Amino acid sequence: MLNSQTPMLDSLFLPDSLLDDSSHSEHEVFLALQDSLGPGWTVFSSVHWTYRNSKSKYRDGEADFVLFHPTLGLLVLEVKGGGIEFDPNRGHWFTVPVGEERQKLNRSPFTQARSNLYAIVKILRLHTGEKNLPIQWGYGVVFPNVVDLTNLVNRHPQAPEGIVACANDLPFLGAWCEQLARGWMRHEPDYFEDLGAHRALLVRDESTPIDSITRFLRNALCPKVSLPSSLGLRDGIAREHDEIIRLSNAQREILSPLKRNRRLAVRGGAGTGKTLLALHKALHFARQGVPTLLTCFNRVLAESMLATAKSDLKASGDSWVLDSEFLKVQTLPDYVAKIVLGGAAKEEDQDAEFWRALPQTFAAWCEEKELPAEYALGAVMLDEGQDFGPAWWQVIPRLLEHPDEDYLWVFFDNNQAIYAAGLGDDARVFLPGAAEVDLNENFRNTREIHMAFQKYNTGGKQRALGPAGRVPERVAVSAETGKASAGAGTALEVVGELVRRLVEKDHIAPENIAVLTPSRTASALFVEELGGCPTQSSGKIASGRVVVETIHSFKGQESDVVILAEMQLAPEEQADRLRYVAMSRAVHHLVLVEPSS
Repeated sequence: MLNSQTPMLDSLFLPDSLLDDSSHSEHEVFLALQDSLGPGWTVFSSVHWTYRNSKSKYRDGEADFVLFHPTLGLLVLEVKGGGIEFDPNRGHWFTVPVGEERQKLNRSPFTQARSNLYAIVKILRLHTGEKNLPIQWGYGVVFPNVVDLTNLVNRHPQAPEGIVACANDLPFLGAWCEQLARGWMRHEPDYFEDLGAHRALLVRDESTPIDSITRFLRNALCPKVSLPSSLGLRDGIAREHDEIIRLSNAQREILSPLKRNRRLAVRGGAGTGKTLLALHKALHFARQGVPTLLTCFNRVLAESMLATAKSDLKASGDSWVLDSEFLKVQTLPDYVAKIVLGGAAKEEDQDAEFWRALPQTFAAWCEEKELPAEYALGAVMLDEGQDFGPAWWQVIPRLLEHPDEDYLWVFFDNNQAIYAAGLGDDARVFLPGAAEVDLNENFRNTREIHMAFQKYNTGGKQRALGPAGRVPERVAVSAETGKASAGAGTALEVVGELVRRLVEKDHIAPENIAVLTPSRTASALFVEELGGCPTQSSGKIASGRVVVETIHSFKGQESDVVILAEMQLAPEEQADRLRYVAMSRAVHHLVLVEPSS
């Protein structure tokens, strides 16, 4: 039984953003609803409906918005942008877009709203098998670009006062919807007070009617559908791979219109192609004879980019680019250390303090010496820019032969700032005068993997373009997971069996499987063999070996299959960012190994 004490949840929007083909006026209404609706509403946008009538004929249409509230009922809103005209001589309705000629509508906006409403009710009745639903319903029309309704309201029989909203109503659209719903009520609430026989139809469990009816409507109007492919994992990955290659080839040219910009900050979430673009542009500059540094913070990523660059240049017959050193690929700390030390710098030859103080050391070095010609650059393509703290941003421009004229492009994602504080929302603080570009289309990961790691995305929204893929696996392990000798169900044993299944049953090559953990301590648990396969660290991947690596070291890279384990050992303050980084490394298949509750 619903009563005044039943808690109301925040408004829910399904989907949480409008589709790209939605009109500008629909976006205006969507944002107005987001800003003004009170708690308890569920908003379905762009509801496409189809059903077959008693004569076996199909009817179809689209409702711009369907709103449901547990005490106010169901509303269908029709949105029409531009100006609105009605010709009484012909009985025709027109919309008049700004600066364009009027366009005839197939039918009245009010007729369209009413038809959509009764189609939705018809579908709900078909879902229940019952004619009488314990739900109030009504409809309304919104003209978001019209200011004055005087010539329409109460003058046209389809438009009584209160059933139509205009631009002046948008700031208060939530209150208007509530008033509209109350106007359509056939009797005073509470009409859920006694659901009677319908309770069994609409309330599927012991939860409150609010939850149950909202869930029912969600399943009827916006259901989650999963139709697993009959393809095996390996064949499925092969098909997905072809689609991702097609998308990545198209992505290469996205920055071409910006090639004249000397300073460029490219912000993009995981999978948006930042590393691909950095590599592509570095090769472009180097082929033109511009001394170019393709760099990052992570040595494993640098090695991976160098291997890709070599392969690309060899295939195109341009190996001279590397041989003549027009292209240099290494970490920024290693490059700067070579300058300071006058030669090769290896981490094992220097202590931690040397690397921590390197930016200040280089600044002092620059006060006394000039940059040797062999180290002077015409272009720097810096990948994973969020990994560098503020001190490094005084270093980077000093590597350019002509700092005011040469190219400095930075690619970054603050969501992946697991080494440093990140660049912040305004990268121009570190890159004065830089143009900014936002990449918001993920083409690397399958859509299912994309949706899984978006839970941990604190930046701007991304749209997934890749193939659908499969839902990530979740595998429970013993609570004693941190102890390799704890017996059956430990992480070591579970991951070993997963690897064995992937290799022997699903026919995935071991080198295409990466086991990622939050720390070296956790990685050490997985020793030298998993599931009958030898292991290796990332970098130069050897055939027949499973990659076992920390999330930090594997950042910026990818693998067909990723197994994420031992996340309970991650520092609490970093756990979400580490999950975001790790999960987004999986291109086709993701397995989450989690302690049992």
